[in-house]
Amino acid sequence: MATKQIQNLLNRIDREMYSIKSKVKKEQDKNVGKIKEKIPTKEKIKRQLISNACSVSAQKKMSQIYNKLHNNLDRLEQIAEKGKKSVSGLLAKINKIKDIILPKIQKIIDFLKEVIIPILIIAIIIAEIILSLPARYTTGRIIKFLSDKIDKAKQEIKEFLNLAKSIVKALPLYIAAALLVIAAIAAIILILSGLLAFIKKMKAFLEYLYLKYVKKCTIPDQTPIDSEGNINENTLLDADLSGIVDTMTTLYNDLLEDLKEEGKTKIIERLIDTKFDFRTSYEVKTVSIL
Repeated sequence: MATKQIQNLLNRIDREMYSIKSKVKKEQDKNVGKIKEKIPTKEKIKRQLISNACSVSAQKKMSQIYNKLHNNLDRLEQIAEKGKKSVSGLLAKINKIKDIILPKIQKIIDFLKEVIIPILIIAIIIAEIILSLPARYTTGRIIKFLSDKIDKAKQEIKEFLNLAKSIVKALPLYIAAALLVIAAIAAIILILSGLLAFIKKMKAFLEYLYLKYVKKCTIPDQTPIDSEGNINENTLLDADLSGIVDTMTTLYNDLLEDLKEEGKTKIIERLIDTKFDFRTSYEVKTVSIL
């Protein structure tokens, strides 16, 4: 009975380890390879995200490229996370076999050798002593019963000893196989962790280039005067006034001379929004000189 139970347990371990090894290989061949192939390189991201075109259509196209690349990296990150979680679960299963089930089998074998077999040997000795008594102390029925029990005990002892011998040889092989699977799983977890770190790095690089592009294409309002009549001072600071300053000065001086003959002049009032102190407008007025 014990032999059958142990053999069933070993068969279960064989099936479980085969299943784990198959899943590990599948994870390595399918997901790891797939992720490696589909992560965009730094050069590819640079080729698609570095541009001097800032038209509306160009910015729209750039946004589409960014979203496509970012979504692809997000998807690959999810695959890597899922794969890492999956193989971590397999690692827990193989560790359970190595650390719990196999030692449990060893304990059963030790119990058979240290407790059950000695008990059977003692039982055989006692039975043989009884059978050696004079015939008046035994009956034919008792003799047959004890003889059958002795034969059965001897058979069980032989069976247990053979089982112990085979298990002692097999357990190190099972442990070695489990350690190989554990090493393979650890390698995949390490690879997936590296891929996850690389994906995060590529996402950060992608976001950096896109923000740099957006910043380059985001320029101040170039309208000289807004709808409320306020002057856009940024355009004044950036404007190239060379070539028109002298002409404007001459025209303005002529205007002042004409007004002077009429007893008038021009003044400019600067109006500032005191609430925020940054919106400025100007109003030109004609006033009397007197």
